[in-house]
Amino acid sequence: MISTVVPTVIYIALIAVEYANYPDFSSQTVMFSTMYSAVSLVAVIYAARIPMPIL
Repeated sequence: MISTVVPTVIYIALIAVEYANYPDFSSQTVMFSTMYSAVSLVAVIYAARIPMPIL
């Protein structure tokens, strides 16, 4: 469950820049997913602790 909120891999942007295949879009996608994962990861970890509390 927690691994689903990690950001898009930076390799996508690197390959897009190398092959000149929508480098701006891929860079924006990586940036957006990284910022989104900072928020969503905290929420998912918090939600996972509710049914399974740490003793």
